[in-house]
Amino acid sequence: MRYTNLSTKILGFLLLGCSCAWAQDPGWPRQIVKPGGKIIVYQPQVDDWQKFTDIKWRQAFQLTPTGGKEIVGAATFEGTTNVNTETHTVIIYGMQVLNAYFPSQDPASSAQLTQLLRSFLPPTFTIGLERVVAYVPKAQSVQTVNLRNDPPFIFVSYTPVILLGVDGEPVLAEIPKTDLKFVVNTMRPLFFDKNNSQYYLLLNNIWLTAGDLHGPWSRAMKLSKAFEKVPDSGKFADVKKAVPPPQVPNAIVPQVFYSQFPAEVILFEGRPTYTAIPGTQLAFANNTDSPVFVYGATQTYYYLAAGRWFSAQNLTGPWTFASLTLPPDFANIPLSNPASAILASVPGTSQAKDAVLIAQIPTVMELNPATAAAQAKVDYTGSPKFAPIEGTTLQYATNTPDKVVQVGASTIFACRAFGSCPQHRKVRGRQRVRCPR
Repeated sequence: MRYTNLSTKILGFLLLGCSCAWAQDPGWPRQIVKPGGKIIVYQPQVDDWQKFTDIKWRQAFQLTPTGGKEIVGAATFEGTTNVNTETHTVIIYGMQVLNAYFPSQDPASSAQLTQLLRSFLPPTFTIGLERVVAYVPKAQSVQTVNLRNDPPFIFVSYTPVILLGVDGEPVLAEIPKTDLKFVVNTMRPLFFDKNNSQYYLLLNNIWLTAGDLHGPWSRAMKLSKAFEKVPDSGKFADVKKAVPPPQVPNAIVPQVFYSQFPAEVILFEGRPTYTAIPGTQLAFANNTDSPVFVYGATQTYYYLAAGRWFSAQNLTGPWTFASLTLPPDFANIPLSNPASAILASVPGTSQAKDAVLIAQIPTVMELNPATAAAQAKVDYTGSPKFAPIEGTTLQYATNTPDKVVQVGASTIFACRAFGSCPQHRKVRGRQRVRCPR
């Protein structure tokens, strides 16, 4: 089943993403042995995590002084945290014992045992991010921002397809010393040849061509000589590698869906098939990687896209925003079911609350100023041009494929992913950039 495969992929990704965390977080209980004795500590219970830096927690433990008997106790601690969202770990340092409780001991003995307990505090200890989040008190409501929840245009296909998205009307820019233009406001390599008034689109080493962006598109086995003059460096380096068109045997030529507005594609392998979810009136589509559900009580389709739910009476639409009106059965999907991967996107579930909490944790990265400045270079087609972002006081750049936002008259922000190279590791006490997620 494709949904099972999707769930396996998601789980595999989480395992991969958290394997480093598990390697550093051995789980609970943990045992520490020192000359003064031995202590076994159990899973912490977090009481407060202020601004994701100052943390207070409680732990039960079994403390055995050297030559003495085992004593059961509990203590409240505080410390400072450093969150690494790449390895899904939380490092706690500067730990202090606020108070300790030994139910079977008198005050004098308790004071001595508290001193012994302090001697066991390590300089730091590491715990998995998900472990901490699971035990942080969750707010019943989270402050939200009014956003437009207009549904994207949702294409449905039963054969291979790609989405050719252009941000508004196509903006074409000349390629110097050629008869070609390229479309600036799309993420795909899309060109217009003035010699024959044809568009050309490069997809995985095959070229598609059409006289109109809406299609029909067909495979192009030859390109005009204008493509030979395309620069072999910069943004066109990968394009030049595909000139002339590589001989790709048995190439799959997908259908092209063109849209100037936000759009999504639901791709099925053949006609849709569904698997019922026990204990609910829901069924999920098992031959697509898209999260598509059918609610049997009303025969309504539900689709999750970019964290928002949309519903329709037919897969072809029309679709409407549905995150706030999901049937209660969505929250009742068993954790053992492959479809449970979507619980973090179901309002009111504990998984959704955890996801909100994790999303608020700032990421701290060390940046090499010279490297960061070089990578932040933005290529515009001509002079920078900006258009308003509806519902805000911000503007965005329209003649660059980069994400550039202008605030006020002179402040400009560029969003660029720096990855996880050694220059961007999280290191305290050095130059850092805080990136609210």
